[in-house]
Amino acid sequence: MIHWVMPFIIGFLIALALRPITRFVNRFVKSTGKGVALFVIAAFYVLIALIIWFLTSFLITQFTELIYTMPRLYFNRVEPVLLEFNDWVVQNAQTLSPDVASTISQIITNGINYLADFIKNISISFVQFATRLISNFPLYLISVIFTIVLSVFISLEYDNIT
Repeated sequence: MIHWVMPFIIGFLIALALRPITRFVNRFVKSTGKGVALFVIAAFYVLIALIIWFLTSFLITQFTELIYTMPRLYFNRVEPVLLEFNDWVVQNAQTLSPDVASTISQIITNGINYLADFIKNISISFVQFATRLISNFPLYLISVIFTIVLSVFISLEYDNIT
């Protein structure tokens, strides 16, 4: 139920928040028309759209780079160090007992394999998350458009509403 009421609440809050700016611009240009309210709302949404655009493009670029870099970083840097550590542990454990050395080696190898699978699955999880987000995008878009239209109408008719 709140999903259907939220655009009305957000639209009213946006119109309420922009009301002082509209009054200031009205005094500055010595106008009482609704064109100033429309201009303030349009400028607000253009600013919000630019911020969202730049922030989204930055975050997508950074996440994409991270997803591409993590497997290479793991397989080129971390895994060789872990394998070297495994060899060192096995070599030192063999002086105590060969059975203990093989058990420890198997435990460390299983840990390394688990970590490699985890790193591989991160990119799959990211793609699944992006797919879910994109599949819900039309619903979000309709809510945003409805909120924008409501805030414009409320801002234009604010004096009649209050």
